[in-house]
Amino acid sequence: MKNRILQVFSFVLIAALFVQCEKGDTDIVSIELGIDTKTNLDALQKALQLRGNFYDSLPLPSSTVSPPPPRISLGQEQIDLRSNSEIYIPFTISNLNPLVKACAFNLTVMGASGFWKTPVYYDTSTNTFAISFVVPKLIKLGEFSLIFNADICYQNKVYVTTTDTVGVIVIPTIPCSDSIRGLTGLTMRKINLGDQKGKVKVRYCTNVEPDRIDLRYGNDFIFSTGKKLQPGRYPTCDSDGFISTGRNVFQDFTFDYDPKVSKEFVVYGFGSCEYIQTDWKVVVECPK
Repeated sequence: MKNRILQVFSFVLIAALFVQCEKGDTDIVSIELGIDTKTNLDALQKALQLRGNFYDSLPLPSSTVSPPPPRISLGQEQIDLRSNSEIYIPFTISNLNPLVKACAFNLTVMGASGFWKTPVYYDTSTNTFAISFVVPKLIKLGEFSLIFNADICYQNKVYVTTTDTVGVIVIPTIPCSDSIRGLTGLTMRKINLGDQKGKVKVRYCTNVEPDRIDLRYGNDFIFSTGKKLQPGRYPTCDSDGFISTGRNVFQDFTFDYDPKVSKEFVVYGFGSCEYIQTDWKVVVECPK
């Protein structure tokens, strides 16, 4: 009987937490119930939603010593995102012979055991390599690092590139009315617009150096300073739409928000690849 009472109490407690989540603070509660990025790296590693195979307890493949391996490099050193969001990592591979190709991507969470081997995404229109995956929802607010390299295939042989590292900071959903700022590279932020239906005004400023701003509501991009992106695509350095609004000069875009249609609202800011000192700002007003 005592065990039965404890089971019922545990069930009610968990149910109460998730009912509370539905009332507005979903992300923070979920994060605190989730994977610890400091003490449970193996669980985080296995929870990453990567296509391909996971090799448990095996080390990340090391680069080929001779001949000199191609060098892999990432344009940014840190990614900020909320849990249950997608990480998108564009990268370049130098010293790559035109006759060879990148055939797989290797990735591991720093400090965890095992590694993932996943297909490489290649955008022929921009000549850009990239990998994308989803950070699991049940992950605590925190930081971790990813180490990655790529397999290069040539004449039935596999060579491994050098490695590179990116830091990941997991953050909760940003409430509406908070400002979003970014520098060079791609920054993605999900905004909590709440349960009230209404008009939402988004104000953006790209200052002097040109930057690009994209807004996604649900699965579709509803606004862009350039050509609207298709679902599942991301802006790159070769994209159009990099504009300069002027120092502290804001422009705005308004759309109809209905939480019954979708609560997924994401801001994509892409800081200029040409100007290192670039910065941009986006302010999302709550529905009215």
